[in-house]
Amino acid sequence: MTLVKNWVIGDRCRLLGVFGIGGIGKTAFATKLAEQVQEDFELVVWRSLRNAPSVEGLIAELISFLTNQAIAALPQDFDSLLNMLIQALKQSRCLIVLDNGESILRSGATNGQYNDGYEGYGELLRQVGQVRHQSCVIVTSREMPSEVLPPDSNDTMVRSLQLSGLQEEARQMFRHELAIAPETTQLIDFYRGNPLALTVVSRSIYSMFDGDVQTFLEQETNVFGDIRHLIDQQYARLSDLEQKVMYWLAIEREAINTHNLRQDIVTGKQIGRAHV
Repeated sequence: MTLVKNWVIGDRCRLLGVFGIGGIGKTAFATKLAEQVQEDFELVVWRSLRNAPSVEGLIAELISFLTNQAIAALPQDFDSLLNMLIQALKQSRCLIVLDNGESILRSGATNGQYNDGYEGYGELLRQVGQVRHQSCVIVTSREMPSEVLPPDSNDTMVRSLQLSGLQEEARQMFRHELAIAPETTQLIDFYRGNPLALTVVSRSIYSMFDGDVQTFLEQETNVFGDIRHLIDQQYARLSDLEQKVMYWLAIEREAINTHNLRQDIVTGKQIGRAHV
């Protein structure tokens, strides 16, 4: 949080991407960030992309909020709307959060491709990142749009943060008796510190195992209910090759080098052809 606040307030970055798998806390992080930096902005607006609004509709809403103009009075074409939005970002220091960015990205793509008809979002993010203005747009997403630069980029105007899971601090999520249990470390490691998964599993431990972490772990039924739904959602967004990699990693179960993993995939294809 300290690092990203410095990007937004100190460096005055124009475009910030917050990325991570489902349940890792992207929305929670962006919410807390907006709360902590809002005094540095004249206007703050939050829009969810979960229902995949058209880019024209989204920009029109943003312009209407930022300039107090009626949506009906705005132009209809994309270029005019985008120019008006950029002008608004120049005239006032605005913070815009676009949550659930994966909703406009194509499932099964490896490089942040947009769904058909949503390519305008790419131009929107390009303009926000490249054109000089005094505002900041934050995008949260499970995947990184191609217009957002990777974390190792030297561009201070376009930043990105890849959220990873919690570690020992995840104990703060649990009730006292579960937080101090030594087995809780194993629980956190197994779910890689994913806050949503840990929230779901902690409820199950209390309701079904009377708060006994060890008894829960001994059941070896670690993927269930909302956790399975979360994993299914994430898996469905992988490309065909990424799904094959996950499949063979699951079969191998132990560490495997890239050469042997490649051989597994090739062998699997050959077996598939022979079977057909």
